[in-house]
Formats: sequence, structure tokens, C-alpha cells
Amino acid sequence: MRTHTHIAAPLVVLIIMLLVIGWSGTRLLAEDNPSKEELIKKLECRADRPCELPPASRRRGFQAPSQGKRGISFEPFTEQERKKLDEDARAGKLPTADLEVFFDYDKAEVTPAARQTLGPLGQALIDPKLVGHRFVLVGHTDAKGGDAYNQILSERRAAAVKEHLMRTFGIAPDRLVSYGRGKSLLKNTADPFAAENRRVQVINQGAVAGADPKP
Repeated sequence: MRTHTHIAAPLVVLIIMLLVIGWSGTRLLAEDNPSKEELIKKLECRADRPCELPPASRRRGFQAPSQGKRGISFEPFTEQERKKLDEDARAGKLPTADLEVFFDYDKAEVTPAARQTLGPLGQALIDPKLVGHRFVLVGHTDAKGGDAYNQILSERRAAAVKEHLMRTFGIAPDRLVSYGRGKSLLKNTADPFAAENRRVQVINQGAVAGADPKP
């Protein structure tokens, strides 16, 4: 009986330590990511950071969500268009925000920790200040693994974030576009395997045609 007690006590301590570490990690992850108010501030269009309309050839068919009509989503189809979007966001020409979204290894399913991180984003995107805008969700990975592997993984994760935002917050699919950049645009080049490189970038691509972004 005494032997069982000696074995059980360290086991209980270990379980408690693991729970505390897990809770602390989730809490720190939440603290590292911006709040709803911070996201709105980062993603709002301003005079010094105007949001661009899509190319004229892709503009036809957009409708405001309030009109109850489904338009044609703007997709940055070509590599040239994606590179321009990347450059404009990096140069501060477009409103953008980064979120460290936690996924399990080699998985694209939205985890409980990821849902906690994405909560403020979903709330921000349905706020009156942003509800008339469309957003691009760009998935990024760290440098571990090959180019093709990370490209596919980043696309799957960005698509999972898009699906979660639509399902959980009722965001119209016309307002969200997702694609991946793999490990080609590391946020922390000094530490290619840093957690901050595993992120989803949110870029404001401008007001949906016919919508009043600030009622």
C-alpha cells in the first residue's frame, strides 16, 4: 500500500505540472496575439494606408453582404498578383495583422487553442468598422520541411481558418480569400524555426463594391 502511494504521488504531481504548462502555453499564446480592438485598429483603412480595390477585370459581381446577394470573390490568381499583395502588405501600404495560430504537427484542423486565437479576429471582422470589407488570409509555415510540403500545409491551414471564420461568425464567403505562402516569407529570418513564423496573415483588400464600410 505504501509503495502504491509513493508511485501515485509523483504521478499526480507530474499530471498537475503538465496541466499547468499546457494552460500557461495557451494563455501566453492568447497574450501574444492582438485583441479585437487591436485588430480593428490594425486592419482599418486610413489615409496613409488605403485599401486597394481588386483589378478592374476581377471587380465585376461584387455585392455588399447586406444586399443578400452572393458576388464573385476576388482571388489573387497569379503569382505576380500575390507577390504584389505580399510587397504592399510588407511595406505598410495595406492594413495587415499577423496571428500565431496553433495547429498540431502536420495537421490543418483548427485546435481549441487556435479557436481561442481566432475569436478576436472573427469578432473584429463582423464589427461595423470592418464588416463592409473583404480580407485575404495568407498561411505561413516555419522553415522545417521541404518547399512543396510547406506550401500545401500553409494552404490547408489558411483554408481551415477561413472555414472556421465563416462557420463560427457567419462571415460571408465573398469577404474571405485564402492561400498559402509556405516558408517563402519568414517573419523571423534570424530564427527560421521560430513559432512566430507559423502564422496566418490577414490583409484588408478594400471595401466590397456597394457596401458602406462605416455605417
